[in-house]
Amino acid sequence: MQKERVHSAKQRDPLVQSVEKVLVFVKANRQRVVLGLSGVLLALVLFTGIGLYHQKLDRDASMAFHLLKMDFQDLVESEGRDAALTQWLEAAPSRLEKISSRVSSAPLLWYAGLAFEAGDFDSASRWYGRAAKGFSMGSSLKNTAWCGQGLALEQQGNLNDAALLYEKIRGSDSVVKRYEATFHLASIKETRGEISLAKGLYREILDGAAASHYQNISKEKVAGL
Repeated sequence: MQKERVHSAKQRDPLVQSVEKVLVFVKANRQRVVLGLSGVLLALVLFTGIGLYHQKLDRDASMAFHLLKMDFQDLVESEGRDAALTQWLEAAPSRLEKISSRVSSAPLLWYAGLAFEAGDFDSASRWYGRAAKGFSMGSSLKNTAWCGQGLALEQQGNLNDAALLYEKIRGSDSVVKRYEATFHLASIKETRGEISLAKGLYREILDGAAASHYQNISKEKVAGL
């Protein structure tokens, strides 16, 4: 029995020694240890505070954007769609500056759509382009912004830059706007007289697994080329 107790004591010795060493170190370096712990605690407090602050900014910005759209809808109901678009787009630059940059891509995307509807393709192209920069690669919203910008550029006669944007959408991980981008790219190829390339793109839409109204249009296009 005595041998077992001695053996057990020896097994505990390394742990006891380690604890003793830590206690000795803390005692000898009490000020440094206290400062270190205080620094860690302060960092945790700051990290938590910054996170909560950014969450508040996001909530406030989202609420501001929601109220902004409600104001626009109220104006549409009282003044009519055309008058609302005119008034809203005139005030767009100053309104956009008041919205937090953390979510500026969403308002920009929305305003770009209003500008396109109003026929202001220059503003639509610029705002779609700025909005696209705020969305991550492969996201559906980035594809939406790129496609909108491409359509606006086409309206301005800038087919080269529009085609580049459609190619980006086709190479994206997201399938959103892929058929639409492919169709418009095919139309550009057709306009340029690149008939074989246009046919290939139209057929790509026809062979797509997902149903799309662009399939019916592409079928007519292929038959007519």
